[in-house]
Order: sequence, then structure tokens, then C-alpha cells
Amino acid sequence: MKKFTALLLALALLSSMSALAEVCSEGEQVRPFRILSQTMVTGYPEDDADNLSIQEITRRTGVEFTVEGYSDSTEYRTKLSLSVASGDMPDLWYGSVADVMEWKNQGLIIPLTDLIEKYGQDMLPYIYPSALDAFTFDGEIWGLPSMYLLSEPGNDSASTGMLLREDWLDNLGLSAPTTLDELHDVLYQFTYNDPDGNGVNDTYGMGQSSSVLSNGSNSFNLVYNAFGVVANYWKEQADGTIVKGFMTDEFEQALEVLRAWYAEGIIDPEFPVMSNDNVIEKIIASKVGGFMMSAWTTDATAPTEASLKALVPEGNITAYSSVVGPNGDQGVPAAFSSWRTIVISATCEQPELLMKFLNWFSLDVENWLLSENGIRGVHWDFDENGDFYRIEPYVNQTNLYAEGFCNATRIQTMTDRRYNTDEVLNAIAAINASGVIDNALWATTTAETEYADIESDMAATVIKIVQGEEDMDALYAARERYLSSGGQAIQDEANEIYATMK
Repeated sequence: MKKFTALLLALALLSSMSALAEVCSEGEQVRPFRILSQTMVTGYPEDDADNLSIQEITRRTGVEFTVEGYSDSTEYRTKLSLSVASGDMPDLWYGSVADVMEWKNQGLIIPLTDLIEKYGQDMLPYIYPSALDAFTFDGEIWGLPSMYLLSEPGNDSASTGMLLREDWLDNLGLSAPTTLDELHDVLYQFTYNDPDGNGVNDTYGMGQSSSVLSNGSNSFNLVYNAFGVVANYWKEQADGTIVKGFMTDEFEQALEVLRAWYAEGIIDPEFPVMSNDNVIEKIIASKVGGFMMSAWTTDATAPTEASLKALVPEGNITAYSSVVGPNGDQGVPAAFSSWRTIVISATCEQPELLMKFLNWFSLDVENWLLSENGIRGVHWDFDENGDFYRIEPYVNQTNLYAEGFCNATRIQTMTDRRYNTDEVLNAIAAINASGVIDNALWATTTAETEYADIESDMAATVIKIVQGEEDMDALYAARERYLSSGGQAIQDEANEIYATMK
């Protein structure tokens, strides 16, 4: 392995077509930056001496760094907790809006506004303004969102939408649904008409997790969105004020539909205890046929579809446009588009140099292709039409992983979705074809940082209502609890901000 890596490194020195853009001069760096990643893959080199990705990025930038990664979110968070307890913090790691708010309140991370202004300007054209708003608290940016090549096909706002087992539709002679009523009929037949043909009543129409208020892989959005609402997004009301989606009449109407569907048995009854990983397990096992998932779920070379086809060769997951609701509403949740947001530790000794390093990835297309896809001329290249292609034996991504080229070493995430399979690109196009439901306010209020877990009671109530354990009065009571427990302060501040934007 080491001889092979050395050979490739030698080839890289000759064949790389990207000019060096040194970030760090010799003797400038105090110590290697420590990066904690939650996107580790099987086969990633255990020894940095075998990691061509780290070696090549360091060669081009002069910046030294190590990566410790985990594929399991629990292990990742456990490692982070242990680091906090010991005081031995990584310099850089990743998190969600809620995570960043919590870490900011704990004093674990530093604000990035000045660093971005001085050393990160080249990244800004590739970051959705809504993403920066989402990670801005108390007038400071605390998280550095992912970057996107925004003007190119495939880089649309949304990449999560309605996915169905196309082979089940074919087996039952069904067409793809276009209305909420048609979706109900498809899910009903997926549940009761033996779509997999095994002669056993062992399938459900809708697969769902316990994340009933999220804007991501939340299958209840198939219904919420048909009423023009996203549960945790701000929605403008007739009087010009904004409220959370779960406070609207439209949400109540959607909840009535979900309650009826659950009573019919077309929603997996185990959803209250299901994680998203559990839903994926059921997709692979052919237990559920309709769900809200990422476009990458449709990729025949990716784990979910590949695992399904290993069990059911004709199995096929396809993305479709969102369905139209009774009032003519449709769409999918607009995304602020940061699937991996960077924070910098309060213990980082050289945050200025680290920001310069992050900015380097936005300076040239080959810089940001390098960390995940490898070295041009060795691992990949562009053909005469300018299209990206992988060079054998790196068509098999396992061979890339073995040399460190993957998301774990993809430090600052630049996404250009043109470099994906046709299945993924077709899925993204289908998902966005019916438009998106925007969030009226992406900014995070100061009050939200004080009441970080305020929506958990609402989520628990929604689950009980859908299961039929509570009636709609429970929703009204949960709304009152939300307002009295900090929700009113959040809502008031959000409206103050919103008024200045109109």
C-alpha cells in the first residue's frame, strides 16, 4: 500500500494541472490542525502515511492536518463529548443549527464573522445567504455552511422529496400520484394489495421516522407540503405576521389527514420509535414503499438502492414531484443547503490560518474536487466535452476511499451535483419540478438560543394525535405550552426581524 501510494504521489507531481496555491509558509504553522469528521467510510486509511488525499492537500497548501472520523453519529458525539470533558478539543468539527447554538452557548466555539471577512471572502459567492442567516446569532456568524456551485444544473435548493418503489407501482399497474388523493390510493395499495408479490400482508405504504417536525427526511412532509406548510418553517399569515408552520390552520388540516391515514393502517405503526436509519433498513427489506428521502437514495451504486437490489434485483426507488393538495398547494421544503456546517474551536491556536485553509478549497475547481475525487490525471479527468469521468480503477469508489479521497477528508464541502449519477440528477430535477416551500425567515432569533429544545413537546403531541391517542384539542394545548415556554418570545423577535425585511 505504501509503495502504491508513493507511486501515485509521484504521478501526481507530474500530472496535476492545478497550480499550487500555498496557504501556509514553512514554519508558520504551530501544530497540525485536528479535524473531527462524522462522514467516515469503510476502507479509509488508518495511517496518514497511506492517506494520499491528506498528503496532496498538504503539499499544495503547506497546511498540515489530521482527520479523525466516525460514520456513526452516536460515536461521533461521544467522541466530541469526551473531548469537551478532557479539554482536548479538535480544531474543527461539524454540526446542525441546534448543535451550533448549543456549542456557542457553552463557549466551545468562536464567532467567524471577522475571520470570514478577512480570510474567507472567496467562499461567499458559493454559500446560500439563507444558510449564513441560519447560523447567525447575536449578530455573529458561528457556523460556516457548505458551498455550492449555485448556477449549475442539479444544484437546486431542494434535494429531498417524494420517493416511491417504482417496481411496486408497475406490479400493481399504478401511475405515479399527482394529487394527495392519488397518493393516498397508492399508499393504500402498497399496504393491502401485496405489491412485492410474496403472498404475505407485510408491507406499509408510508415509511416514517419519529422526526415528525423536521424539514428533511420526514415523510409526513408528503402531506404537510400538500397544504403549503413545513412544520418548522416560518409562514406568513393574512395579517402579515409570521408563525411556525405547526401553529397554522394548514398544519391542523394536514394532521387530520395523517390521523386518518394512520387509522387506515397505511403508515408504518412503528414510526414513533423509528430513526431515519431504521426507515432505510425497512426500505431495503421491502417493508415500506413510499417515503421522503434524499435524491441519493435512488443511486443504484449507493448503499440503499444497491442493498435493495441485492435482495430484489428488480427493485427500483424513483423520485417524483410533490403532490397537489386540496387547495392547490404543492412543493418541497426549500433548504438552506448546508448538510455539513463547520465550527472552529475556542481552543484553536491559529483560527486565521485555518480560515485561509478553508478558503483555499473555493479558489479552483480542482481544489475542491481533490479531497473527494482525487488527483486530476490519476483518479479522474474531464473529457473533450468538459464532462467529468473517473479513471480506472477508481470508477470503483472503494479504491478512492483506500487512498483517503472521500467526505471524511472533504474539509470544506463544495458541492457541484453535476458530478453525480444520472439517477441522482434526474431525482433532483423531479423533486424541484413542482417548486419549493420557502421559509419566511431563515435567521435564528436570540430567543431560540435560550429555548433550544422547545419544539420537542410539540413533536410528541403530534405523534400522539396521529396515533389516535389524543384528539385535536391536544394540539391547541401544545401550542399554548409552546408559547408560554418561550415560543412567544421567539415569535415576537422573529416578527421584529421580519418587519425590517419587508
